[in-house]
Parts: sequence; structure tokens; C-alpha cells
Amino acid sequence: MARDESREAEGNVAVVVAHGIGNQLPMDTVRALVDNVFGKKSGLSTSAPVYNRMDREARFLDLRRLMLVKTRKRPRVDFYELYWQPTFGTGSAGAVLGWALRLLRRTPEGSQMRRVVHTVRIAIGLLLLLVCVLAIVAWVLVPNRGWELAAATVPFLLWALGVARLLVSSVLANVVSDASRWFAPGPGDIEGRDKVRLQGVELLRGLHRVDANNRPRYERIIVVGHSLGAVITYDAIRLAFDELRDPKPQGVEDPPLVGPPDQRQPCAWNFLTGSPTLLSSPNGQADDIARVDVRATAERYHEVQEALDEEQRGLGVPWRVTDFITLGSPLTHALDLLGGKDVTLECRMSENELPSCPPRGEQQHREEVWKREGRPTQLAAGADGKGRVAFYRGNNESGPLRAHEASPFATTRWTNLYIPVTPWLGGRPCRWSGGGSIR
Repeated sequence: MARDESREAEGNVAVVVAHGIGNQLPMDTVRALVDNVFGKKSGLSTSAPVYNRMDREARFLDLRRLMLVKTRKRPRVDFYELYWQPTFGTGSAGAVLGWALRLLRRTPEGSQMRRVVHTVRIAIGLLLLLVCVLAIVAWVLVPNRGWELAAATVPFLLWALGVARLLVSSVLANVVSDASRWFAPGPGDIEGRDKVRLQGVELLRGLHRVDANNRPRYERIIVVGHSLGAVITYDAIRLAFDELRDPKPQGVEDPPLVGPPDQRQPCAWNFLTGSPTLLSSPNGQADDIARVDVRATAERYHEVQEALDEEQRGLGVPWRVTDFITLGSPLTHALDLLGGKDVTLECRMSENELPSCPPRGEQQHREEVWKREGRPTQLAAGADGKGRVAFYRGNNESGPLRAHEASPFATTRWTNLYIPVTPWLGGRPCRWSGGGSIR
């Protein structure tokens, strides 16, 4: 099922862009995106005119809203930037080095991280070997003046080390520390991380507000995250979805829902059996995804998502985030960055702390209780009604099915773009659409 083009042409579209690590400045990332996709660097025969407007959703006055006006083939598109850098602040070089050493010392779980760690270990070993070889060569070539040569070079080496230390310390504290503080936070980093997440939720919440005619301001919301911004927007989506997943309450004048749930909400009722189960790895290993026809499976899942999105909107569900696009996302290494010795990534996903694409759902204990009481149970997850479901019934049996809090990617398409540029680390330019980065 293709999306309704006539509906999309009428409704405005919002694009939220989140930058990555480093001393980022306001508007740099969103301007670069618009320029590369629609502007001078896009390769289009005629670049689209971009208008600059006030961003009334912004927390910082330097942020603006870039706008593409409506045409016969395209709706109006508003670009917003989730500028989180000053909210999170900076860290210390020591904390970054400690985090890096911990990653190098342990055995990585993911295959990509394993290649990275092994490559870094080899590089460090070769560097140490080179230093030893140079020292031996110098000692052999100048056997009687080795100490004099060493004494002469010590001041230069100390100066060079001092300069290198300042440069490395600046890079580690102002750039890499964003990643270390997010993935391996200390107690002092928790508040800053929560402020960034709340900033993202606040922006999505504002874009979901209705206008003066009680209609959604945007027909679609597209979220784009680069580097660490992909993780931040992932968190913003999972947290905002919990507030925006409920159907509209049935009013007195609204026609009552007629028939059993499998007839009035077939897409939600049959979601687990209607979606391609091969997208979920049979044994939890990410590498198994290569065993299926990814493109065909993703296209099939997109059809399921679009049909479900139409059904949810018909029930008054306010959620409008249709697409989540990640670029160079560290979630590729989620097994090692979001999992640990005590709580693994698989555990966090199985408990629905971290939503996956497609969603895993949850066993609804209410169904077991109702079955013992002789009441009708939800059988969409299997003949015995004991499977995990992504949409469940509330206390009102005749009411609409409600999406589970960890199922934003039941309707939101997740496309992950990544380009591993070093062959020895394993990879070539790739695009994965449908399954995102967390599986």
C-alpha cells in the first residue's frame, strides 16, 4: 500500500535534525542537510528556494526554521534543529581515556566493534614496536654518544609531547567526551543527559500540537539524527511516543466501535502475524539478518507499517513521526555501547526498555487472567493467546487497542545509512531500511 499522495500534498511536513559530537554551532548541521538535499550541492537542475523563519519551538535564539514552500508536487516542509550541545556541556580527557581503555581491554560482543578494537590494538602494538626499533637503531649507529644524543633530544621531545597533549586533551574533552559521557555516564552526567532527552521530547511534543482549527500542524514528522544525534533522537522518539500513542477518547457524539477488535482494528490485531517475522533474528544474533532477503522483507514491512499508520490515525492517535533516519549511527555498536556485563542489550530489549524495529511486544498478563475467568482473550499472538503483543486491550473490552509503549517502530519507518570507509574494519557503503540499528 503506498501512502496517500493527495493527503501528503495537503499536509505540512516537519523535519527535525540532530547534530553529532563535537563543538557544533547552531544551524550548521541543518543548513548543510538542506543545502545538500535541496540546494546548490544537491545536483538538482534547479535548486529549491529556502526561506528563513522564526523557530518558535527553539530553546536558543540562534536557531531558525528553514522552510521549503509548497509546490504542486511537494507540501510545505519546515526544518528544525535539535541543538543539544550547550545543554550537555563538555567532559574531561581523563574520563574519555578511561572509557577507551575499558573498551580495549574487554572482548567486544559485536562483530563491527570487534574489528575496530582489534585494529586499534594492532596499531598501538606497531607504534610501540616502531619506537623500540628507532631507539635500538639510534643506539647502534651512535654507540659512544647515545646518552648525549638522548639528552639533546629530551627538550624537543618534551615540547612535542606538551603540544600533543594539549591538542589531544582538547579533542578528547570537547569532542569525544560527548560519546563517553552518554554511553558510560558518571553520576555527574545523568542530569545533563536527561536535560538533552527532555529537550528532544519537548520539541516533538510541540510539533504535535494542533492548530487553531484543532487539526495537526504537520501531517508527517521526519526525524534525522547524525552520529550521537541518532542516539539522542532515538531516546526522544521512545519517550515522546509514550505520551502520544493513545487513541482519542470516545466522546458522546462519536459513533461507537462496532464488532470485535480483529474486525474493527485488523492491522493492530494481526500486527505480529502480519509483519515479516524474518526481520527479527531467530536467536538474537545481529549477523543472522544477512540470511534473509533484506530488501524484499523491508518493503513488505513498510506496507504493514503504512496500513497500520492509517488505521491508528483513524482512531485519533496523534503520533505523526513517520520516518526516523540515522546517519553514521553509533547504534551499530549497540551490543557494546548499550549493553554491559550486568545488563546486556538483549535483556534491555527483551524487557522493552529499548524499543526495536520491528517491536517485540510484551506478554499481556491481563489476557491470562481473563482466560481463567472464561472471558474472550486476544489470540492474535498465537492460537493459545500467550504470545507477545504490540497492541493490547485496556480495561474496557469494547474500546480500541492501545499501542505498547515500546512500539513506536510499528508505524515509524527506521532507515539507517552508514559508510564504513576502511576495508580492514569490514564494510562498504550500505543502506539498511526497515530494521534500524537495534535488533
